[in-house]
Amino acid sequence: VGALKAYALAVDFAGTLYMAGDFTNAGGTTVNQIAYWAGGSFGSMTGGIIGLSPTGYALAVEPSGRLAVTGRFAIAGAGSAFGIAEWNGAQFSALGSGLRSLASGGTGMYVRTIVADQATGDLYAGGVFGSAGAFKVSDGGARWNGYAWLPLDIDVAANNSGTFNAFALAPDRTLYAGGTFAGTAQAAAVAQIVNTGMGEAYPTIRVRTTSSGTARLYQMVNTL
Repeated sequence: VGALKAYALAVDFAGTLYMAGDFTNAGGTTVNQIAYWAGGSFGSMTGGIIGLSPTGYALAVEPSGRLAVTGRFAIAGAGSAFGIAEWNGAQFSALGSGLRSLASGGTGMYVRTIVADQATGDLYAGGVFGSAGAFKVSDGGARWNGYAWLPLDIDVAANNSGTFNAFALAPDRTLYAGGTFAGTAQAAAVAQIVNTGMGEAYPTIRVRTTSSGTARLYQMVNTL
């Protein structure tokens, strides 16, 4: 692919092959870091990904058939998209305000891995970034639930010094992570409330931390 590097490949449900990396030419077609192969030829994707010394690092096909691309970039197609964007077959769109570096307004971010949950459509992204949407995140990991970014439920190293470099999602939806981290990990607690009757219930929820700092409730899920 061109004269430089392809870092990621993915095949969608129609058999189209996508590639992302650090290249500007694919089979004689001018592209920007991302392209596809279909019908015996390469094609470009509405301007590709550009800005911030752009590179595409990872691809994931979602259950909807859309393609998610992560890397180091500030624009996908014609719109702003920091570190991650979604391709619907015709154009790119941003996922919220994206994944950015806290220190430099997004310019220091590298989003290195992404995996799609084929049961829920959630996206798990990892790399070097300090914010995901409205949240500060530790260890460069976050989850997109289709509407908003959420921090992951685990902190793998003290002082927010870890980095996630690779994710894999098992059929039972267990998330496996590899990266640069060592030491004691902390995981969020999960509580389940069951109402076996027919009446409305108004539970009281208290959230506390076992150490210094602030305890946060990030989401509540109705499993019915």
